[in-house]
Amino acid sequence: MDAIYKSLRSPLIDQYTDILHEQFNSYASWQPLRDKVLAFPIFPWIFVFHCVFVAVRLRPVLRGQHWLFSLFATFFACVGGGTMASVLLATPPAWLAHHLMFPAAAAVWYLSNYAPLPFDAFNRLAMFPPINALIAAFECTNRARAIFIGVDKAAAMFPASIFAALFIGTISGFGGSLVINATEKMIRGWDAAAKSELSAPAWPLRAAFYSTLAYVLLADPLRLLFAQAPFDPEDVKFAIVLASASQGVVTELFRCKPFFIRL
Repeated sequence: MDAIYKSLRSPLIDQYTDILHEQFNSYASWQPLRDKVLAFPIFPWIFVFHCVFVAVRLRPVLRGQHWLFSLFATFFACVGGGTMASVLLATPPAWLAHHLMFPAAAAVWYLSNYAPLPFDAFNRLAMFPPINALIAAFECTNRARAIFIGVDKAAAMFPASIFAALFIGTISGFGGSLVINATEKMIRGWDAAAKSELSAPAWPLRAAFYSTLAYVLLADPLRLLFAQAPFDPEDVKFAIVLASASQGVVTELFRCKPFFIRL
């Protein structure tokens, strides 16, 4: 397979790729900011805000359910993408190696569902538009970072398969939404007329696929499409994180959907 891809490469394409790569690198003034953003640890803040995003949205679905079911449904919605990707790649999920991830998710779940706060303060504060926009930015950043991790793992294990990279990256980015959708169907019933996440893909699935496709094509982590990647992989990651976070902020802060969500 690798030989087939290499035979399809055009020297002219590689030449223009080199020129584009050099021109892009000349505008590298954002590198300090890029390095800080990509080096920012997922735990605790990105993960905690991601858990808030999930818990607040699952709370109406889980109302009236047993607390143990509610807790684990929320937790697996928080770690669903990474867990599914790890199962498919036969590797241990990150939350098993980090002893604080489950307690952090449980604390957020408790604050959202059972904390004796007046006026449902935690959920009202989380849904306040400016704070909700900040939470959405961290949520979209978490999705993008999960996609990068999934694609890089798939590329290391299956270096000749673009499909593996696209599939694992997409699953890593929207697995949590799939868990939320399945939980809702389990509680409210499997109505044949109702649309599921797969029969009518919502934005999380499309965003995960678009981000994965952009990363695979522009960064070329498998080194199958180009002799040299069109862009620095770190620059591609930063651009995807920035675009994803911006989309989340615009959607939640202004209560409007950018035009590309309809794609």
